[in-house]
Amino acid sequence: MSINYKDAAGIEAMRVACRLASEVLDYLTPLIKPGITTNDVDRLAAEYMVKQGTTSATVGYMGASSVPFPKSLCTSVNHVVCHGIPNDKPLKKGDIMNVDVTVIKDGWFGDNSRMYVIGDASIAAKRLCNLTFEAMWHGIMQVRPARTWATWAMRSRSSPRARVSRWCASSAATAWASASTRNPRSCTTAARAPWKNSSPA
Repeated sequence: MSINYKDAAGIEAMRVACRLASEVLDYLTPLIKPGITTNDVDRLAAEYMVKQGTTSATVGYMGASSVPFPKSLCTSVNHVVCHGIPNDKPLKKGDIMNVDVTVIKDGWFGDNSRMYVIGDASIAAKRLCNLTFEAMWHGIMQVRPARTWATWAMRSRSSPRARVSRWCASSAATAWASASTRNPRSCTTAARAPWKNSSPA
């Protein structure tokens, strides 16, 4: 797939979309606590998106499935690795949950996720969250113009930190990683949304 280089206006539009996506997670942070359901989280996020003038990129998204995604964000609790669908099950102490938010602003995607620890989680869950967070930052530090993923991957194999990245990747695919999900902070990305209207609905 070819890379479309963005001009200054496009880069600024990406920054705006990403900032707005991150603001949704900031808004949700004090509201996520034991007893709240992931459907509640979804509803609160959808209402906030309306206030900020964005639309959710996930509602109605088809992807490889023939069934449209029904919610405004993804909530992945404990053993669900990613893209979990919000439901009516209340969160309880010890749960960990990844919330994945993608908004569209003026035709641009802002995509980010954040890890939430509900109460006091297990040592294994905390360790997984901390290691994946660390691995993410090692990846971010390698991002620069003209660097390909393959170049970074080959170099990282000889790095002392490579073991951490491999552990995170393998753990996410095992039954042991019942707490598998992404890092405790927000990372943002954005891309042009050609299949959406250029302005929020």
